[in-house]
Amino acid sequence: LCCGCHGLRVSTSTRILYTLLHVLASAVCCLMMSRTVAQAITEKVPFSVVLCQHLPGGTDCEQLVGSSAVYRVCFGTACFHLAQAALLLNVRSSSDRRAQLHNG
Repeated sequence: LCCGCHGLRVSTSTRILYTLLHVLASAVCCLMMSRTVAQAITEKVPFSVVLCQHLPGGTDCEQLVGSSAVYRVCFGTACFHLAQAALLLNVRSSSDRRAQLHNG
């Protein structure tokens, strides 16, 4: 995706990609709050009943959908962005090795 846009700098396309990742995570969170998604998971996923029985939340699958699932998705994205921020602390230019990790 970054190499296909010839008019954009690498850092700009990286920012666009991270914005798209954030929008995707937000969309997944919105879907997890939907009751139709909860019903679709229980109907279409064959092992969902067995999985719900072994989860500590009980048989209502609150761990797979709902606010608990949103917390898990947001925690994962927050950990990813905090790890990126820690790795890129004090990077001054795009030619630095750690900046290449970010832009690559």
